[in-house]
Amino acid sequence: MNKEQWYEMSWREFEVFLEGCIEQALAGTNWRLSAQRARSYVDANGGRKNLRLDFHVAERRQGGRSVVIDARHYKTAYLRRHDADAVDEYRRKCRAAEAIIITSPITCFSENLIDYCFEELGIALLEVNRNIVSNLRRVFYAIEHNTY
Repeated sequence: MNKEQWYEMSWREFEVFLEGCIEQALAGTNWRLSAQRARSYVDANGGRKNLRLDFHVAERRQGGRSVVIDARHYKTAYLRRHDADAVDEYRRKCRAAEAIIITSPITCFSENLIDYCFEELGIALLEVNRNIVSNLRRVFYAIEHNTY
């Protein structure tokens, strides 16, 4: 896809595109995909908080590892530290082992955010490119074999 096509794409179309890529990457593996899960969680103050996960990927066994994937498609704004903190909160609330933020090629983010995600939160940042399916296969293989 060229840059103009990414700018014409809405955030929902990006999520649908990414869902197809994740399904391709998980084909024939021991992982299952749940898309667009909305759950209610208890927050620190004892109140209820509704969180909507873009994608939740889990192993097909009882007690298997799980991964939270958040799709971010910003046309003009930068990906912020707040967004990374929200994904980390999703990961903790869902008791997922890993979290991944997948961005479109036109979404901008700073080097400081990359360092913050990797070093402090342990969240992987992936950018959609022509190899996104094989990159996702590598990530899930590494998580499954504890080399991630």
